Amino acid sequence: MSPRDDRTRWLVLGGEALVTRGRTRLSTLGPGDFFGELAFLDGSTRTATVAARTDMRVMILGPREFDGIVEREPAIAKRLLATMARRIRQNEREVNL
Repeated sequence: MSPRDDRTRWLVLGGEALVTRGRTRLSTLGPGDFFGELAFLDGSTRTATVAARTDMRVMILGPREFDGIVEREPAIAKRLLATMARRIRQNEREVNL
């Protein structure tokens, strides 16, 4: 899953992906999960690597599509915020180990 365009968000429609940072396994993503949103929101570089574990089907969202979905669908915006909070807390725990 490369383009390394930090403006791209990915939504997993099918399959499974592994999220790592260095040699540390952070999580596994499956249908309904997403990634790439942190780099988009704050304009910084990506904080982890995502690699397919199985054949995958993904939806790639550019800035315009992503903004439109978040503005029209409050439930998606809420899920996005909750997921980002969980990932930030996970990152903090790893730093403190």
